[in-house]
Amino acid sequence: MLSGIESLRRRRVHSEDALDSMRLKNSHSGCLSRVTLLCCAAEVLLNDSKNVDEVSKKLLEIEEAFSRFEKAHYDYVATLAAGDLEEWECQARYVKEHLHGKMVSVLRIERWISNARETAAPTAAEVLQENEDSVSTASSLLSSHLSVRQLKAKKAVVPAEEKASLITSGRRNETRVRDCGCAV
Repeated sequence: MLSGIESLRRRRVHSEDALDSMRLKNSHSGCLSRVTLLCCAAEVLLNDSKNVDEVSKKLLEIEEAFSRFEKAHYDYVATLAAGDLEEWECQARYVKEHLHGKMVSVLRIERWISNARETAAPTAAEVLQENEDSVSTASSLLSSHLSVRQLKAKKAVVPAEEKASLITSGRRNETRVRDCGCAV
């Protein structure tokens, strides 16, 4: 028969093991909660293709958080009694279900990142076309600017030529008038 002290020690050891097991179970639940939170945050960011970098960071955080969950899960499972087959099976289903959910989310996010980068990144032909368009537009603007300037210069030259012509013709008329002796 056990003495009172030995019985108390056994209960304390059993209780400490149970507490450790419960802490580990709570820890793995908390890690999984973090994974869920990060997946939801990433899903919200998927609404705008400008968020590619942020979504990529969230994806890394999801992977890290899931690794922490797996470690916490296996630490918890290690505390289970060997004869508790029902809990072992339950935990196997639990981790399999969440691993599947995480993989579905990660694949969806990776596909979105790939699509967003493809649509955001112009192809080489588009870049070449844009450069040609830019050069064409710039030269056309320069050309039209020069044309306008040339037209203005011509307009300024024409009146100057006309004035010179009038002055010259006026001098000629004065000369003719003087030569012919008529008074105007």
